[in-house]
Amino acid sequence: MKRVVGRLPVALALALLTLATVLVAPLGPAPRVDLQPAADARQFNAGNIISDEVFFAGGSMSAPEVQAFLDVKNPACYPAPDGTPCLRNYRQSTPTMGATAFCGHYPGGGWESAADIIAKVGWACGVNPRVLLVLLQKEQSLVTAKGATLTPTRYQKATGFGCPDTAPCDPAFGGFFYQVYNAARQFQNYRINASRFGYRAGITQQIRWSPDAACGSGSVYVANQATAGLYNYTPYQPNAAALAAGYRTGDGCSAYGNRNFWLYYTDWFGSTQSPGGGVVAAKYASWGGAAGVLGEPRSLIHCGLRGGGCFQEYTYGAVHWSPGTGAFVTRGWIASRWSTNSREIGFLGYPLSDERPAAGGGAYQVFQGGTVYASGAAPTALVVRGWVLDRWSVLGREGGLLGFPSSEEVAVAGGVRQSFQGGVVSSSASTGAHEVHGSVLAKWDELGGEKGRLGFPTSDEVASLWGAYSTFSGGVIHAAAATGPQPVWGWVGARWVASGAGKAAVGYPVRPEAPAGDGVGAIGEFSNGLIVSSAATGAWDLVGPVAEKWTAMGGVKSFLGYPTAAPKAVAGGGSVSVFQGGSIYFSPATGAFEVHGWIRDKWLAKGGPVGLGYPTSDEQPAPGGGGVFQTYENGLIYSSAKKGAFEVHGLIEDKWAAMGGLSWAFGVPVSDEIVLPDGVGRASEFSSGAAIYFSPATGPWQVRGWVRNTWSQMGAERGFLGYPTSDEIPLPGGAGVEARFQGGRIWSSVATGAREVHGAILERYLALGGPASPLGLPTSNEEAVPGGRRSTFQNGTITCNTTTGAITVQLR
Repeated sequence: MKRVVGRLPVALALALLTLATVLVAPLGPAPRVDLQPAADARQFNAGNIISDEVFFAGGSMSAPEVQAFLDVKNPACYPAPDGTPCLRNYRQSTPTMGATAFCGHYPGGGWESAADIIAKVGWACGVNPRVLLVLLQKEQSLVTAKGATLTPTRYQKATGFGCPDTAPCDPAFGGFFYQVYNAARQFQNYRINASRFGYRAGITQQIRWSPDAACGSGSVYVANQATAGLYNYTPYQPNAAALAAGYRTGDGCSAYGNRNFWLYYTDWFGSTQSPGGGVVAAKYASWGGAAGVLGEPRSLIHCGLRGGGCFQEYTYGAVHWSPGTGAFVTRGWIASRWSTNSREIGFLGYPLSDERPAAGGGAYQVFQGGTVYASGAAPTALVVRGWVLDRWSVLGREGGLLGFPSSEEVAVAGGVRQSFQGGVVSSSASTGAHEVHGSVLAKWDELGGEKGRLGFPTSDEVASLWGAYSTFSGGVIHAAAATGPQPVWGWVGARWVASGAGKAAVGYPVRPEAPAGDGVGAIGEFSNGLIVSSAATGAWDLVGPVAEKWTAMGGVKSFLGYPTAAPKAVAGGGSVSVFQGGSIYFSPATGAFEVHGWIRDKWLAKGGPVGLGYPTSDEQPAPGGGGVFQTYENGLIYSSAKKGAFEVHGLIEDKWAAMGGLSWAFGVPVSDEIVLPDGVGRASEFSSGAAIYFSPATGPWQVRGWVRNTWSQMGAERGFLGYPTSDEIPLPGGAGVEARFQGGRIWSSVATGAREVHGAILERYLALGGPASPLGLPTSNEEAVPGGRRSTFQNGTITCNTTTGAITVQLR
């Protein structure tokens, strides 16, 4: 089926496909690699000429890729004088071939190119188009033939199928299409019906050196089906003379078919054991081959790199391939940087992309272990990798705020830092990677950067209501136009972040924290307040008027001491800040005032802001000493060491205040407002023994002294007298006082004591002129007498007959 003697040497292999233009950084030549003249035939392995994986990769080349290969391999071809075309220009009509056990369906075409036929047959029959290209070359030199060397006969017997070495070709298989199709089909026949053919995989067999039986044979263990198929197709192995000759002739017992198959494949596509060589060649061709930006080859395609990779060097770059990454070009500054990192065995590993244009000029290339960037600004390329690369990518890479890298990462304080045109990315295992830039970066570096008190960043820059800030493991730096960058750290910094940082009610830091006045804690000053911290209390913020009040009272040196909790919203739209020695309450309507001690306890017990309302003063000494008081929206609380704290509020408080309040002899409250037994009235008692009583029907009135005693004896508000309707009214000439009630009156004097008069007797007494009448002041309460009731006065009596209603007045 085959010719014995293969073709003489042809041009050294280049590779596949057309140029895809890529924007790159300025280029320099690749490092020099010595170029071997051809594949070393001495590496030919008679038992494993080509792997099954490579041989049966039917879909490994598309028609455009095959065409590109043909164009590159024979760029200056021209037809024969009789018009026979070069293979790159060959076309014919093809029949449709139905699916068989050996090949799938082949859809015929009206005017298909050789590339179309080779790629479609490869796909239909499951044979690598590269194998078919090599077969065409070793049988008829069709890939490189041109001019007068082209003849119709070459196409008639293109693959040598049906053309045994010892007989004429079978005309049933003549013609380019049938030659290619039937050769591919036959290799599948060898595979599917292996037992029917002389050479089979997995056994050791004697394979002759040439058609001349006298030359003998050699023992070969045939390792795979592809090799067995090649021996069934061309049943000879090269002898030592053939292998030593390369593409040249050996001796009289030399056969060249399988040697040349291996040489062509290796020169053109790299290793016959790895698909990578072909992919490398295709990649090179896709960049224009020798006429492209990579220039001439400077090495053969070599395989066996880490992970089963392959590569080829060129004048201006290289192509590297691995099974897990694919084939990609490296060149220029990027290739130089990759080389200094030991290429694929360094931390960068294999490339995952070709060069890509970078925003703003320059180029970058992605590798397994990072990305290499080359900017147009400097003749260098820099690696960005790991967490730094991840963060930089999130920020828009070179098109983002950081721009291009200006250094590679450097180890610092257990982490790494990498500088960029617009800032840095700093990374550690505990914090991750974050950017720092601008005035915040300048301040951070001034404070020692990662080695300083602030440590590594824990966030990118965050916009605030007033500027921007970055958080660090040891604090925060905030930058505002009014203050520039200001650090806050420790408990103060942590509290600022917890309270909202860039949206915190306390505002932004205006200067670094300072020691507190007592030398124990620290205070951070912010645009709308303070954050105050100590080991005993923690760090807490004081906002606006609360901070001003606390500061005005003496801060940590005041009785309030340190804050012990965060500001808390209170009913009515206010807030409270709690301190060691008290609290400061604030509302927009009242301002900020402190509350502490017994007064605070009493106020809270009475409902706090929803009871007496917000404080309207601080605690202050009462006139005359002896106690303290504090005013509220709806009342007052007085406190003394002897009596404790009591509140007075509402209309009773108004009455008390109208009568002089704390400065009045009426005294200070000694009870809270009391709900009276009838459930209607209210009363507050005062230190003078007096009280103010209130009912909705009567309003608030004071009752005291002898008058109060007598009223109480009469049952007070539950008695017939009811609630007071007046304060005590002085009598003319200081003769005494009068107090009026719903059901009567009480007159009191030193001479008579306090006596009540009510009902019909009161009416007659008032009609006579009351105390100004001849009767004078009452000297007894109304009492029962036979037939009625009687009240006694200084100068007489008034008696009421309860049967007739008659009133009798008797003067002495």
